[in-house]
Order: sequence, then C-alpha cells, then structure tokens
Amino acid sequence: MPSWRGVPPETTLNWVTTAVGGGRFLPVSLLRGGGWHANHALTVTDRSGGMHHLVLRRWARPGWTSAACLASPELVPEWYHRIMAMTVRTDPEMEKALTALAQSEGASRQEIIRRAVLDRYERHGHRAQVEASSDRMLKRWGDVLERLGRA
Repeated sequence: MPSWRGVPPETTLNWVTTAVGGGRFLPVSLLRGGGWHANHALTVTDRSGGMHHLVLRRWARPGWTSAACLASPELVPEWYHRIMAMTVRTDPEMEKALTALAQSEGASRQEIIRRAVLDRYERHGHRAQVEASSDRMLKRWGDVLERLGRA
C-alpha cells in the first residue's frame, strides 16, 4: 500500500472524532479503490457509548501535503462547484421545520432552504441600506433633530 494512502493523519481523525461528538476510534481499515482518494472504514464511539460506522473519503495524491492540497486548483475544479450538490447537516428541530414548511408550501426541502437563504440575504442588504440612509439623514438633519428634541 502506498504510504500516502495509509492511515489518515491524526488531524483528520481528530476532526472525525469532533464531528461525532467525541469518543474514540476502533481500528481503521483501508477500503479498495479510490485512485487519488483514500477510502477508510471507521468506527467511532461517541461520549455516550454509541457506535458510528463511517466511511472517510479523503484526497490522497502522491506528493501532496495538506498545504499543497489547499493551494491546488486541481483539487476541486471550477466545474465541480457549478454542478455538484451541497450536503446540509440537520438536527431533529430543523428536520421537523423543513418537513412542515415543504408540505404546507408544496415545495421541496431544498427549495425551502434556498428561499430562506435568499430571504436572509435580502434582509441583510436592506438593513445595510437603512443604516446607510439613516447615517446620511443624521448628517444632514442631525442639528434640527437635536433642536426638536430639546423643544
């Protein structure tokens, strides 16, 4: 087995442990296939003793260090970002809200998330415009408002 596809680095294993809520690893085994990927089967126990069976897929190209991976335009090509989906991690509260909104609005869960993000973006832009407008009005009319406040 090439060294670059061996056991995942300690920083990677620490990241996985944190993602599942602490705990410890049982033996890690390399899975077949992968090309420039290294695929490992992991079993992690969380703090409450629950077992999580995971597959870790990571970039593992000969000669690439972590810094080289992050700086390489070949790591994730531009076209990938235009067509690939994004995974959204949810909790039970979000699952319940997404399901209820999707059913009541007759839209997909993805569309509900899309609308929420765009709405928040729009509100953020509106807030910035209101603040800028308020600043302009205070500069122009601040002395008049101060006199009116004393009257």
